[in-house]
Amino acid sequence: MTIIKRIVPVILLAANIFTAKAQTIVAVESQKNALVLQVTPKKQLNALYFGTKLANQTEYAAIAKQYRYISHTGEANMAYATAGSIDILEPALAVTHADGNRSLALKYIDHTTTKISDNITLVSINLRDSVYNFDVTLNYQTYIKENVTEQWTVIKHHEKKGRGIK
Repeated sequence: MTIIKRIVPVILLAANIFTAKAQTIVAVESQKNALVLQVTPKKQLNALYFGTKLANQTEYAAIAKQYRYISHTGEANMAYATAGSIDILEPALAVTHADGNRSLALKYIDHTTTKISDNITLVSINLRDSVYNFDVTLNYQTYIKENVTEQWTVIKHHEKKGRGIK
């Protein structure tokens, strides 16, 4: 009984460490191509891979283990870079909030995959700023047989007075 009391906490600790390090992989796939996004432990959404579709989706996690960031902050591979919060190369979005602040740090909330038809799949990824009431949804609609992915963004802010979005 004493040995079991010692082993069980070690097993539970190991399980928690494994779960904490597990990262979410979002694969947007057509018949031949794949765009793969990765959620870091800090909830940043990064572009991980774009190329030939791999035979097994679990292989994308192996790419994540091999991947090296271009810069020390990791901003060069952000899936949807924002201005004002970290040193980034080319922002997709710049905002001036009601209080005049220009920072925007979008964090991954969740994602859904919807099969619209046998040939069309929609992946929607929800991001949110942790300080301001500001949401962004990234949408990837893929026409599987045609190997075409259409992308658009839905931006919502719930501030009383918005000053500007670029």
